[in-house]
Amino acid sequence: MSVCVSNSTLNKVPQPLKRNPNQVFNSNPNPILQLHSPPNKHPMPPKRLPTNSWTEVIKRSKKVRNPADVTDKHRQAITRGFNLAPEGPKGYTTVYFNRSRRFTRTEVRNNLHLIKADASRIIDVTFPARNIIGVLVHLQYKDNLVSILTKNNINVVEGFDPTDPKHLADPKFKEMSLSKREDAAFDLQINRCAKSLVYLANRRSRLLLLLLITFWKMVGPPLNTLILSPLSITSLALWFQEKLWLI
Repeated sequence: MSVCVSNSTLNKVPQPLKRNPNQVFNSNPNPILQLHSPPNKHPMPPKRLPTNSWTEVIKRSKKVRNPADVTDKHRQAITRGFNLAPEGPKGYTTVYFNRSRRFTRTEVRNNLHLIKADASRIIDVTFPARNIIGVLVHLQYKDNLVSILTKNNINVVEGFDPTDPKHLADPKFKEMSLSKREDAAFDLQINRCAKSLVYLANRRSRLLLLLLITFWKMVGPPLNTLILSPLSITSLALWFQEKLWLI
């Protein structure tokens, strides 16, 4: 049995592609073999993020705090802000108590907060000696802080003198004379006071104390009572005015 195939049928059979060495690869008419598509002459514009309406912004804004969630200490702070300063002693003082290990200022604030001390009333924390912590507070909060410390079996160090040269722990001070050690201890205390100025809310107090520290080496140190006792703005102003006339 023989099969007859016409010439028209043979012409329909696809012929294998012949390689042309002069033909560029990108000019191949077969689209399947093209690796790179031609660049688009009309690129798409960049997509823009949808702009939020003002209503959506308000919805995402911070919600008003529920009055039921306000703590007693926060409520007392709000009350103090809407009233005149109560009559009482003016100025600041440092409450000293012991420590048995190293603390950071943040740790001291957090621990005092845990024993129910008002951390917002603590102005600054210092470490004037190896085993001593100093907490700078307003005079009107001193009794409350001492009461909280005593209630939690924390002994307050009374009569601590931060300018005593025996608290100088740096070995470089050992070879100095007693007078130079006293000056160094006083300089360190002055530097502590200067760093605490940035935390004072009263701008007049900050300016006055800054001027006092600036002119200290020119006119000599003030009386020890001005440094060791609670800072009195009136006494400092009188002392500074008296010394300023002598310059």
